[in-house]
Amino acid sequence: QLDAIEGGYVAQKLLDGGATVKQGDLILKLENQRLMLDFVNRETEMYDLINNLENTRLRLRQDKFALKKTLSELDFQIQQAKDDHERNAKLYADKIISQQEFTKTKIAFERLTEQRAIEIENQKFQEENSITQIKQLEGTLDRTKLNLSMMKDNLANLAVRAPVSGLLSRVDVEIGASITAGQNIGQIDDLSGFKMRIDVDEHY
Repeated sequence: QLDAIEGGYVAQKLLDGGATVKQGDLILKLENQRLMLDFVNRETEMYDLINNLENTRLRLRQDKFALKKTLSELDFQIQQAKDDHERNAKLYADKIISQQEFTKTKIAFERLTEQRAIEIENQKFQEENSITQIKQLEGTLDRTKLNLSMMKDNLANLAVRAPVSGLLSRVDVEIGASITAGQNIGQIDDLSGFKMRIDVDEHY
């Protein structure tokens, strides 16, 4: 029995009843706009996920570079502030400068040191967040690719092919007809053997 795996309407009918077919020969071509639209939407979704994944990876690399640049600038400022603080500490000990001037450089040095620690902590948080997003996007992308592969198989089933070789004894649909998934649309007879059905008198 020749059954439709997917539903749709008949766009092309390549063979009629009475034709001899080989396994895999194309008999009908169906069209299903819903399946095609779902496939296109899922394919677009996949490309969006790929773009988001690449953008997230790029942002992670950019953030690492930005942190190195920030830390380099902070280290320079910290070293200057440290030198000022150590110099003023000696001057303050010798009572050459006021406590206010000493405290000012001390606070500046401590503030920059604390800022450096905050920058590192913030970058660590951003990196962990980006890595989590990358893993989630990779998982979603893998599932989307799997679904897309299954949808491709469904679209391939719109091409109705002979499951076996034999005689296409009948095709019960015409171009433009709408058929449902699982609907019987024809029959292929196996020519390797025949069956005969007869009425036998009970006497025999």
